[in-house]
Amino acid sequence: MGDGIGSSTKKFAELRKRAEEFSKPEQCNFSQLSAEEAGKLIHELYTHQVELEIQNEDLLRTQEQLELSQQKYTDLYDFAPVGYVTVNEKGLIIEANLMAADMLFLPRAKLVMRPLSSFIVPEDQQLYYQCRKQLSTTGGKKTCELRLLKTDGGVFHALLECTINPEIDGHLGQFRIALTDVSEQKQLEQKLQNAKREWERTFDAIADIVTIHDTDMRVVRANKAAYEMFQAELGSLNGQYCYELFREAGNPCAECPQIETLKKQQTQSATIACPNLHKIFQVSTSPLLNNNGTCTHIVHIARDITVQKQVEAELSHAQKMEAIGTLAGGIAHDFNNILTLIIGYADLLQSSIPDSSDLEKYLDPIFKGSNRAKELVQQILTFSKKDPDCPYPMNPVPVVMEALRLLRSSLPTTVEFRKEIEPNCGKIVASPIGLHRILINLFTNALHAMEAEKGVITVHLHKIFLKAADIEKKPGVCEGFFVELIVEDTGRGMDSDSLGRIFEPYYSTKSGGQGRGLGLAMVHGIVEKIGGFIHVESELDKGTAFHIYFPISNGKLPGPEPEQADTQLPAKASKSILVVDDEELIADMFKQMLENVGYTVTAMSDSKKALAAFQASADKFDLIITDQTMPDLTGVELAREISKNSPQTPIILCSGYSRLISEKKAEELGVIKLLKKPVDSKILVTAVNEVLQEQ
Repeated sequence: MGDGIGSSTKKFAELRKRAEEFSKPEQCNFSQLSAEEAGKLIHELYTHQVELEIQNEDLLRTQEQLELSQQKYTDLYDFAPVGYVTVNEKGLIIEANLMAADMLFLPRAKLVMRPLSSFIVPEDQQLYYQCRKQLSTTGGKKTCELRLLKTDGGVFHALLECTINPEIDGHLGQFRIALTDVSEQKQLEQKLQNAKREWERTFDAIADIVTIHDTDMRVVRANKAAYEMFQAELGSLNGQYCYELFREAGNPCAECPQIETLKKQQTQSATIACPNLHKIFQVSTSPLLNNNGTCTHIVHIARDITVQKQVEAELSHAQKMEAIGTLAGGIAHDFNNILTLIIGYADLLQSSIPDSSDLEKYLDPIFKGSNRAKELVQQILTFSKKDPDCPYPMNPVPVVMEALRLLRSSLPTTVEFRKEIEPNCGKIVASPIGLHRILINLFTNALHAMEAEKGVITVHLHKIFLKAADIEKKPGVCEGFFVELIVEDTGRGMDSDSLGRIFEPYYSTKSGGQGRGLGLAMVHGIVEKIGGFIHVESELDKGTAFHIYFPISNGKLPGPEPEQADTQLPAKASKSILVVDDEELIADMFKQMLENVGYTVTAMSDSKKALAAFQASADKFDLIITDQTMPDLTGVELAREISKNSPQTPIILCSGYSRLISEKKAEELGVIKLLKKPVDSKILVTAVNEVLQEQ
């Protein structure tokens, strides 16, 4: 349309020029024009007039459109949701929209000719200058994020999108900058970053080993506990297969819960032993699902339950020992009753035959065999008891000898047993049960080390002086005299790696599932508890020697002084005694023993009838002798009832074996003496004499 207007204007100008020339006075001779020529001229002028009017109308419409477009641009510029400013080459704002004014909290007119940098936080101004410099050099579009100052003192985060339009002559033109308030976005990003940091701190604070795996069981993330467990550098676990990491295996373990988690997309758990780490883990695996419900990753949590398993094993062992102790107690009670009969009646027989009788030589083996049986029962009871919490000064020789007698009978005849015991090696602070357990575990270890159960086990016990140089690597141990216990065998021995780990719980060199790997750990714990230490020497195919050192103690040995049997008849032998034992043969035997020295004895095997007889004539009896384990009324219950009616009547309590009664408890019930079966005539008569003499 512009070309049409231009051409019409040019043509009109030519006609106008012709008309002006024609209308000059010297040339204005209309009479010379023909009517045809005049009409043609008027028509052309009229036509051009119409064209000019049309063009004028087009111009008016175009002007209206331009004004409308200008208004739309102005409205769009002023009311845009982002701020716009135009900055000249000096950095001064020459134009700004309403949003920019609102963002900077200043009327638009007051923004003009102010430096944009004056609204930028001083610490961020360098970012703005660098952005302008790069834009001036490369052109195009640049963005930067910085903090802007409001005139009311407020600060907000803004994203600046900058462009530049060079002048025609190549000089720098104006900078057009769009300002977007990104404060909410920054706050959201900050919240997300804080949440991420909080999650990472929580993730690393978990004491369990937490790793996240892909569906191929490769680690993609691990917490701090995992890196500490595997002593690895940060990030080095990523990409490793979990079964390589935990078990040094080439394939997942058979009980791997991850396999089930991938199949069922549910949380699974399993207990997995990792021999290379010397650990047992409770492993739990859970799926991480995407929006489609597909498992993309697995959360793998491994909790170290090695100590827990050790405690459970020790508890199980303690429960077994308690059950053995209960069984041994029942056997001991019956066996001691039997031994009481054998020893007692043999004693009665011995006192009733002449000294020159040939029967004497037959009684001596009975006494010896019965005493051996008595010692054996005591050994079984000692072994089955729990280890006392409070060790005390004791002579280890009798305990070691007793344990060796018991252990020797358990060794196969193919194993040769040797012992070298120094009789006066000194006292140590320990408990008999602890020594028993040390020897039992060392013997068991030595026996398992024997090939085909053939070889030699040697036990040494002696005093030794250790210098400071001998114990320099033993913190808390001072030089001085020690009791050294050595248990050595001629078994297969150990290499240096096994030697360094034998006291670790659950570590075992035994094959075929022998042992639980706790025996030597238990030995180490007992020895450390009493202040001793262990040194082990071993070579492959040359056997092993355990050297255990106990500090010598100067404490007084516990226990009463040995009693001298006193069977002298007291001045008043006419006293009356009530004997109660559910074993009728024992009751009759006690009666016979006491009647032989002049006492009057009533023997009864029913505790209820005995109580009734006492209550009927309490003054008749000067002393009560009762067994502990009886039906209906036990010895303790009978003693309690008797003490209620006649607290001055002395009571002697006999027991084959009972955990329910102690000397202290017996004394509280009015029991004067507590006798342990088997009881021979000398012990019985002496006890009765002492009690009645004190009355």
